[in-house]
Amino acid sequence: MCLFYRKLYLIENYSLRMIYAKFMKLFKIVFFSLMIFVLGIFNAFAANHAPPSPTGRRRPPPPPGLPIDENILTLMLVALVLGIYIIYRFKLKQKTPI
Repeated sequence: MCLFYRKLYLIENYSLRMIYAKFMKLFKIVFFSLMIFVLGIFNAFAANHAPPSPTGRRRPPPPPGLPIDENILTLMLVALVLGIYIIYRFKLKQKTPI
């Protein structure tokens, strides 16, 4: 008799875990869909503002030919060093097979 109840308990426990897993999968899908929808709405509300009034205080225009890629070589070198560091650190954390 005790074996019967143990099997019944295992079956109930397994089915509850399956129900919980399906619920969490559905919850995750609904949650992320809702977040994308809400963030998309906020982005749409923040998009079109009225242009500033032309009678306000004006700043001088920026000089022509601003260097937008002034230190691009330094930036690429720093990115390369950081990438090598992250890859090296990840490989050290991995367990190597013997």
